[in-house]
Amino acid sequence: MAKWHLLKSVILTTILSFSALTHATEEIDGMVEIQKITFDMLVDGLHEIENVSTDEEKAIINQIVVSVSQDGNPDRVLALKMPDGTRRIIVSTGYSTVTFMITFAYNMEAKLGIDNFGEEYARYVTENYAKNSITHVNQSAWDYANLSGSSSPWHDQELVAAVYGNHALALWYVLAHEVAHHVLGHLDTPSTSLAQNRKKEQEADDWASKTLIKLGIPPAVAYPSLMYWYFMDEYGVENEYQKTHPADLRRIRSMLVFTINNVDSWDNKSPYFQNVDTQQANNAFKRLLYHIEDLISQQTDFTQYSSNKFKMCVKEMFEGCVKVCVNKYNQPLDRCQNELCTSEKQENNSNLRCEEMLTAH
Repeated sequence: MAKWHLLKSVILTTILSFSALTHATEEIDGMVEIQKITFDMLVDGLHEIENVSTDEEKAIINQIVVSVSQDGNPDRVLALKMPDGTRRIIVSTGYSTVTFMITFAYNMEAKLGIDNFGEEYARYVTENYAKNSITHVNQSAWDYANLSGSSSPWHDQELVAAVYGNHALALWYVLAHEVAHHVLGHLDTPSTSLAQNRKKEQEADDWASKTLIKLGIPPAVAYPSLMYWYFMDEYGVENEYQKTHPADLRRIRSMLVFTINNVDSWDNKSPYFQNVDTQQANNAFKRLLYHIEDLISQQTDFTQYSSNKFKMCVKEMFEGCVKVCVNKYNQPLDRCQNELCTSEKQENNSNLRCEEMLTAH
């Protein structure tokens, strides 16, 4: 069983044989290599997932056949139950390729301190590859950052090893999500509504997050791959009622919150996520959470909730923020009241929480 080496990086995603990245449109052998590496990672992941599953879940997992289709479809990830009862999970080389490219960009941002580079490159790749074809992506992450030649991060062996490791773990999250559809019986009872389908997708996300925690891996390793889905449908929150999946930003937020709340369960307890400064990693995940909250708030209209009930909710959210700011993070009361809990971003977060609380009842 391969033990994928990891760097002390906290932003992670999925896969590719990098020898073929720059000329991915020309080198068929490269796509064959991508297919092989992706398959090996999926098989390793399925084995690890099975090891931490219940006996009932194992009985179902043992029936699953994993395959990697050699095609350029950038969003082909499927869980299927065939008419003869065969259970399958399919991932395309196209999806593997695009998510690896984005993973490399996020790791470059973390390692080299290039502000917002991960999202900038993810948007570039999504717009050109995912919405057109690989032929439109003519720049690797380092070329895009003007770091070609001898200054290319591709020559940093530690960084490259981290990308492969990060990529593998993120792929495991995606795999666990698809396994969940099998073990939770989602494929046995077809959904009758979009709302029901969204519920199943959230259940699969929750199962995947819990499974990675059992493996000692923070679910937030999947952040870059889920951000890719977000860029594929950038206005998912406001159009969520029309979708078969929950808005990707909401899925990312749930994943980040679960990771942060279960830090003690993934803190250096896995051969796949060792030697990480846990506090530094968790702080990074919190910063990502703030960013996701901000993106969600930009898509949310609060004007319809101007009632006294809504105002009371926002007030309680503010008071709760101040309490946590003082008691948990040891910040001065006046700074919490006048700066940390009253910023535009914090107000948006409070509005968001209250909106969801009120609409849920």
